[in-house]
Amino acid sequence: MAEEYKPPEEPYEMFLLSAYYYRKSKSLGDNSIALVLTGDFASVKALEKLQLVAWNNDTNVVANAEIQRITPHNVCRWISMFVTAPLLPDPNKLALSVGNKLVAIPFREPVAKRHEVVTCIAPLFGNEQWQQALFAAHVYKKFGTHMHLYVRSMVSPVFELLKIYESEGYLTIQPWLRISLLTISELDFNPNVNVEFRNQAAAQTDCLLQYKESASYIAFVDLDDVLIPRLAGSYLEEFAHLFHSMPNVAYIHYTKENTKLVAAKRPSDFSLKEMLTSIQFERVSETGKLVADPRHVNSTWIHFPVSIPEGMERYIVPNNVNAITHLKHMKLVTTTTKTLNGSPPAFKPNTYDFLSQGPLLSAKNINEIQKDFERMTSKPEVTRIFPKLPTNFIYLKAIAQCFEDTYYKYHYSGRTDEIKCPGPDRCVFPRGIPCYNSAAEYHSINDGSHVNLHFATNPSFKEEDGCRP
Repeated sequence: MAEEYKPPEEPYEMFLLSAYYYRKSKSLGDNSIALVLTGDFASVKALEKLQLVAWNNDTNVVANAEIQRITPHNVCRWISMFVTAPLLPDPNKLALSVGNKLVAIPFREPVAKRHEVVTCIAPLFGNEQWQQALFAAHVYKKFGTHMHLYVRSMVSPVFELLKIYESEGYLTIQPWLRISLLTISELDFNPNVNVEFRNQAAAQTDCLLQYKESASYIAFVDLDDVLIPRLAGSYLEEFAHLFHSMPNVAYIHYTKENTKLVAAKRPSDFSLKEMLTSIQFERVSETGKLVADPRHVNSTWIHFPVSIPEGMERYIVPNNVNAITHLKHMKLVTTTTKTLNGSPPAFKPNTYDFLSQGPLLSAKNINEIQKDFERMTSKPEVTRIFPKLPTNFIYLKAIAQCFEDTYYKYHYSGRTDEIKCPGPDRCVFPRGIPCYNSAAEYHSINDGSHVNLHFATNPSFKEEDGCRP
């Protein structure tokens, strides 16, 4: 595999990840379309715009839309891109010009169901850590946010457990697809090795666009980053307070604070109360994550949006006020202390500023979260799956070592010029473990004069031998 960079030429390969049509939108305008694409960063400058054509029962319209970068850097050849344009009412067909012809593309309307707050979780692959997933699901439910999970691959029992949580309204699971170019062999060019962290910025932007008109606030985190509200009894109240603490706030930024905690290795011993009461802050901060007001943010990278409207700004939440609880060092134990009266964990972020005396969360909240967990585990369908949950994390170990070797050892030692594009496609994924992998029908053209367009339809999950990156 040649690693050296040769700028591509027309026609540029582009993969369309999603397209949403908005009848009404405060920020994009009524009857508008928003697209999330990925492709070589050279194509943004070279093409500048994409031409879209839409039809309804009466007429059609042609729109030229600027290609906007979502990814702020060029560490990876393929970046996330955002395109939006006003169209016409009630379109029944949408096409993208590839230069010499039009290619019809799928589109849908965003989520209509009202959720005051949504938390978008970065794409999961080879995912096994059911303790983290249950921790997040119950904490988010307690304080009032809907969790939206992007899943590339997940071991079968964990997937089946979370599907039950989905049916109970805790969360939504969406297949996150591999980029597949039917016209180019992956031996010649593998786009998945050339996108940053499983195309995370595109997933976050997709999530933002889905809930843009139905949520008041949208948070973007990893599964092991759990924000617990401290200024109020719910996410909605805390975010509203912070967004209104100064005028013109487009998004707020929370620092991540690393913690260590204990969790039962065996499902039969598992207790959320034990996990919650064992949290200890390590007084180490990491790069934080954002919460957006969707009226003022149209696309976002992993840690921040590349652009926000003029006159708008970000508010950085001081970490003595609140911070994301990063479940960084989770110790799995076989002998549990079944803390019946474990005291609430202290909030001790990496700061010398004044801290309010309150714990990370109250004993009352911990007990209510544990009670909700017990309510779920008493359901017959959960009781059936629970004993099958993994006690040994094979993928976690393989991926952690691989990410250390290919990314973190350079990132943390300042050797950033040696970093290759980071992502799981550089890792070897073990087989022999039943997994659900995302799947879809792929479509490609190879005769466009400006663009060769690729996209997928009918995304779903398929149970297979081994998780895929």
